[in-house]
Amino acid sequence: MMRARYVTCALLVAACSAPVTPLATARIDTLPGGVIQIHNSGPTLWADTSGWRLVQERVIAPTEGTPGALTNIGPMAVDSRDNLYVMQRDPATIKVYGVDGTWLRDIGRQGNGPGEFRFSMLGIYHDTLFVQDQENNRLSLFTTDGQLIRSVPSQCCINMGKLFINDSGLAAIPGLSPDPAKSSMAWYLTDAHGAVHDTVFELENHGDRSGIWEIELKRGKLGMNIAIPIPAAAALHDAGTSAITRISGNTSRYSFAVRQIRGDTLRLIEATAPTLVMDEADGDSIFAESVTNASPVFRDALVKVARRGDIPKMWPLWSEVDIDGAGRFWVQRRNPSGHGDLFDVFAADGILLGTAPAPAVQILHEGVWTADRVFVATVDAEGLPRIIVFRIDHRGK
Repeated sequence: MMRARYVTCALLVAACSAPVTPLATARIDTLPGGVIQIHNSGPTLWADTSGWRLVQERVIAPTEGTPGALTNIGPMAVDSRDNLYVMQRDPATIKVYGVDGTWLRDIGRQGNGPGEFRFSMLGIYHDTLFVQDQENNRLSLFTTDGQLIRSVPSQCCINMGKLFINDSGLAAIPGLSPDPAKSSMAWYLTDAHGAVHDTVFELENHGDRSGIWEIELKRGKLGMNIAIPIPAAAALHDAGTSAITRISGNTSRYSFAVRQIRGDTLRLIEATAPTLVMDEADGDSIFAESVTNASPVFRDALVKVARRGDIPKMWPLWSEVDIDGAGRFWVQRRNPSGHGDLFDVFAADGILLGTAPAPAVQILHEGVWTADRVFVATVDAEGLPRIIVFRIDHRGK
């Protein structure tokens, strides 16, 4: 290590009568080559779950039969004013809701003509809405108030849900790689006129495959191999705010790497998490559900290879990671008490701020984040679609 410096983020509160859990100090090292390494021995801004939390602010669920009613929620995007844009399927259209959840307008409609699209990915750059139609291989641009700017041919794509737009206004359209020897997929950085400025190959993990069930499906003379993750097994997860910079880690270790997608490592982040033993009953339930809930297409093949003994005896140290609109990343891990999950919140530079309770709905990777909110598509008790808006409440700190 070439040099080290220390950063203290703790806020000391005087004259407290109750015991205060000591806050930690993050250590930051600069490794050879300029890579920054952050060592977190504990939270630096608040202790336990006394700080930030996600507070439900509102639910968007207009009455059936009204113009704003949700039907089949697809990709979502949020503009700088926290207006929400929701892609609908069958028929395809984009519904727009204001900051109070009121329906404002529909944009576009299903079809192949100007201003029309099929089920698409969404992204926003300033006051421009990007609609990447993978069925028509077309990129359509609208103003955020619904006016069509243009439709242009685009790279054929893989639907990743979120369409990342970088700081230069280039849409990162995911598609099959032009060079399969390098990677199976690539990001085509495309401008508002459909011109591809750069092709960036996706980083792939070709390491340990012990955490998957591999099955083979045969349809006549055709065969297909499918890899199904073993529940609770160690796995690689990643997230990104663009196709260029991503954070990734393996759930068997509480550490992460922030990399440019071309492979350059910018920062290494380490923290601590408790090791939790999985109850036998939990293991039995997880295994049974993994088979019962499997797609009928491959359930019979899965039954032939899946074994109860494949379920780990320990819970992974963490399960998901996602990045909010301020660049902070949220890591989901299991509550040691077994009741619900927790989010560890890291600042954009990798310093652990503290832990927040996780709401009961799946947020990470399902939600669309801004700096202050996260929008999550889900269903109510009757199976009707709705969108829950959570506000990041900083009042604890």
